[in-house]
Amino acid sequence: MIARLLASCDRRPAVGSRDYAVVLLLVRLSLRAQEVASLELEDPDWRAGEVVVRGKGCREERLAGFPATAWSEASPLGGRTCTTLAVM
Repeated sequence: MIARLLASCDRRPAVGSRDYAVVLLLVRLSLRAQEVASLELEDPDWRAGEVVVRGKGCREERLAGFPATAWSEASPLGGRTCTTLAVM
């Protein structure tokens, strides 16, 4: 079912790439929608493979296993490292 959801994202336009990346974050890191929505540009640590997630009660947590490779795949940059997080 998740594979079908990911396949439904048309990754050619930037919006589809964003949608694909958001689904990956939801699935691979088990994040809540609000946690993904509150991500900021400086939250991903691309080199360490971590991301800062803000949870309930203003709690911040660093999660390892940030899918930088998958994020890069979702990027309209064609597999090059993406250094910006575009949430529209």
